[in-house]
Amino acid sequence: MSQGKPSVREKIIVTAIECIEVHGLESLTIRSIAAKAGVNSAAINYYFGTKEKLIEEALNRTLEEFKKMPEEILQADDLDLKDRLQGFFGAFFDGLVRWPRIVKAHLQPPLLDGDYGTPFCDTFNSFLTDLLRRLEEMPLVEHEQNPRLRIIQSISAVLIPGLMPGLFQYFAGLDFADPEARNSYVEDLVNRLF
Repeated sequence: MSQGKPSVREKIIVTAIECIEVHGLESLTIRSIAAKAGVNSAAINYYFGTKEKLIEEALNRTLEEFKKMPEEILQADDLDLKDRLQGFFGAFFDGLVRWPRIVKAHLQPPLLDGDYGTPFCDTFNSFLTDLLRRLEEMPLVEHEQNPRLRIIQSISAVLIPGLMPGLFQYFAGLDFADPEARNSYVEDLVNRLF
């Protein structure tokens, strides 16, 4: 196998991620993934056995990408705390707007089924713990507020407009599909909470 050419298995996973984002979990079929990947359904069954296993693998892959984001931004030693947090929350917001159906696929079990034992929930809680550790290592500005509450407030304040960027357009005149509106919102959020 040449280094530049992805394996069939890898191609199927990447295609499944793309199909989840385009069609959502509800409309996802083995046939649509196979057609877009340029393979037959038997190849998907060979590598994954079931559609559920393929979805699990695809969502796990997106979690791996999610885990990388805070590391890159929060370890930027050349930035102060507020710049790191703005970078992180800005990237988080951008990811929500760019990949809404992937995010919704991850949120479906805890949100609709009350299942908090998913890889997403484990990864999310691990991420929050790491973010707390990093905040505790940095001097927080002015406020004496519990940093755990600041994290919850910040994540919550980005999550809803990120999943529904047009929801507040009428009320606030902000279209969060616009990167400038997101950046302005995140800057204000970080200044208020940190």
